[in-house]
Amino acid sequence: PGLTQREAEIVYLTAKAQTNAQIAESLFIAEKTVKNHLFSIYDKLGIHNRLSLINYVSTIHQRVFPHEGFAPKEAQEDRS
Repeated sequence: PGLTQREAEIVYLTAKAQTNAQIAESLFIAEKTVKNHLFSIYDKLGIHNRLSLINYVSTIHQRVFPHEGFAPKEAQEDRS
């Protein structure tokens, strides 16, 4: 099965280098809930930790957008 909308949000915020506490605050959920979602994400993607998740996202992003660096849109706009 694919990721849920909430899991996708957590992946995005994790890739932006937010901590579990920051993600919880951003999404108005408990930090334990973030951890539970991360374990579910790891299981679905066959990975084992946060670094692997960030590498996975970076690899997918490079395949989809080969001419862009991996950075949030607002960070890319700041470069121009």
